Amino acid sequence: MKHLLIISFAFLLGGFGLKAQDDFSLEIYEEGDQLWGFSYSFGFPSGEFRNFIDETSFRGFHFDYEYFVMNNLSVGLNSSYTLFNEINERDSYTIESENTGVTISSKIWRYTHVVPIHLTSRYYFSFFEDNQTANLFGGIGIGWTYINQEAWVGLSTFREESWKFSMAPELGIDLNTGGRYNIQISGQYLYIPNGLQLVNENNFESWNLKVGFRKWIY
Repeated sequence: MKHLLIISFAFLLGGFGLKAQDDFSLEIYEEGDQLWGFSYSFGFPSGEFRNFIDETSFRGFHFDYEYFVMNNLSVGLNSSYTLFNEINERDSYTIESENTGVTISSKIWRYTHVVPIHLTSRYYFSFFEDNQTANLFGGIGIGWTYINQEAWVGLSTFREESWKFSMAPELGIDLNTGGRYNIQISGQYLYIPNGLQLVNENNFESWNLKVGFRKWIY
């Protein structure tokens, strides 16, 4: 069901972009414009991932490149890195092997490294014809994510890593400074089917709050 909800969101976003092109045709970016950008992000675990790590990540950053294939509509690339970690002074960790399991009580360090590499598409639009300082945008990234989970239990280390298909819808605001730099604030939802190898192969889910800039390439 969750797969269908996300895919439906992607199609709705695309449909809204086409409608927006007719209804909100103010020229924010022109065909041929290029941008590159950097963002700092806060990561918030969601869904089953919170059973492994529940703490907010303050160690995330994103690199973006956009090329406008038509006015206001861009395609591009995004790569990012986020580290989630949590330390429990006294916690229980279950080690499962075939049909048996052993639970250990100890100090536990938990880490999850997430590195998405996505193809992206965005559409920028404005509701205010006389003020284009603040513009809205919506987009989606689809690609692959490297995910590495580690649990340090006493003197033992348990580790799983893999590359997984992933997608990341995003909504945000683009602030025009009048120069070569724009400020962007956005919310992004990262979804990785079967991305949690140390949590019974459940889906990975997180929300990211991104704050950064875009620079025009002339």
